[in-house]
Amino acid sequence: MKSWEEYIKSAPDIKYAHYWDLGPSVCLGLNRIPRGLKLRAKTISVKKLSTFGKNSDIEKLINFIALWRGRGKTFKLKIKLPLNLVNLDYVQLYSLMLSEGSFRNEFRLHVPEEIFHKILTNSLTNLLGKQVLNFRYTKKFKNINRTTFPAIIRYLFPIPEHIPKFILENKKFLRVYLRIAFEAEGSPIFVESKRYIRLVRSIDISPILKNFDMPIEAKMPFGEFKNKHPRLANIILDNPPKTLLGEHLILLNNFNIFNTIKPELIRRNKTSFRRGEFSAKWALHIYSEDLEKFAREIGFLTKNKRSKMLRMLKVKGRRRKLSAFNEVIKNLQKDGIFHTKDFSREMKKRGYKSNSRAFLWRYKKYGLIKTIKHGIYEIKHHP
Repeated sequence: MKSWEEYIKSAPDIKYAHYWDLGPSVCLGLNRIPRGLKLRAKTISVKKLSTFGKNSDIEKLINFIALWRGRGKTFKLKIKLPLNLVNLDYVQLYSLMLSEGSFRNEFRLHVPEEIFHKILTNSLTNLLGKQVLNFRYTKKFKNINRTTFPAIIRYLFPIPEHIPKFILENKKFLRVYLRIAFEAEGSPIFVESKRYIRLVRSIDISPILKNFDMPIEAKMPFGEFKNKHPRLANIILDNPPKTLLGEHLILLNNFNIFNTIKPELIRRNKTSFRRGEFSAKWALHIYSEDLEKFAREIGFLTKNKRSKMLRMLKVKGRRRKLSAFNEVIKNLQKDGIFHTKDFSREMKKRGYKSNSRAFLWRYKKYGLIKTIKHGIYEIKHHP
């Protein structure tokens, strides 16, 4: 998997929306006709404007986007380009639409939670002004609220799977992004002795499982899939969802919240429209004392999830901060050196079925151990 530095390096550098980012058939209104163009009206398509290239001077002449509404009627979405995206409103819009929205061929939100519809409307109103409310269409579909804005908006506000660079470089933006992401796709799990937070994302793996034989709508736990098809499983493990990988790295490197990500199941879908013919469901998990960090640094938006999180935190689990260091590593080490495989084996004996590498990651952060080479550590300091 990529490191934090590699993820940032490959992140899209999105900061502005320009007229050349719009679809070629989109028509724009000009406040005056530039030299070199013969127009009967001050309206021109993006395709025809392309003769000027990416020209900031031409951009200053644009004052509206034409929205066609049938019977020859034109509605004007007034706009000043370029549109600045480096702000909290776009961050909220991006996080919400990435998790819950439809933006491939439309710009729509179809969810029961009223808070998400408010975030969508408020963000767009702040970005485009109250005029955008004139183009909003709301109704219930299958008894669930559906809010739709003009499809043209999907060009103005891109929603890439890889989290944009300017968000990754601003901790305030990251906190807002994660709060909405976890509210939309995450859940606090509190069942008997189990306490953790889970965030789920799916990814299209059809190119990896080309010609793979599996019944339609069938599901297979990833552990079973890995036993039967280890080569394909390793390819899937090396290609986690870009969004979830980013969220995993953000928590680790910006909030010191340890978490794990791994695939849970493989599914063959009924249609390939959203997630492809084959998809893998991945999950991010946060455990133990990191739950307190999450509540303090990120938290949830709605009362229901916040109250559940509070109940989880009232149940104090066994503090693990240095227990594994004192009880396991010190006994395993020889001349201050120990191996990851020995540590993992001993932790499993003690009842830790997963997440044992979390301890090693923490102890490196605390400066207690350092990596000698892959799978081998040296004790730097005895607390």
